[in-house]
Amino acid sequence: MQSYLGGNILASLILNKADEWRDCGLVNQPIAQFPVEPIRTLGAYMVRNAIRRKEYAEDLGKQAKLWDIYLSKYSGTAAKVDTSVNK
Repeated sequence: MQSYLGGNILASLILNKADEWRDCGLVNQPIAQFPVEPIRTLGAYMVRNAIRRKEYAEDLGKQAKLWDIYLSKYSGTAAKVDTSVNK
């Protein structure tokens, strides 16, 4: 389905057609700015490790630290797939 959608959007843009594909919500949307490196990587590591610590505390039946709970909210739809845990 994504290939069909993407193909129609690209074809419409390349052929400069004025149709529903060119004007759909996926085209010409403002791009969010990410922080510059190394801040972006540092932030990603902070969120990842907060998730690990929060889930580890939950697995032990303990209350996670407020900082870890707060940072974990930035993860979006992170799941418990990483078996290594920073203690």
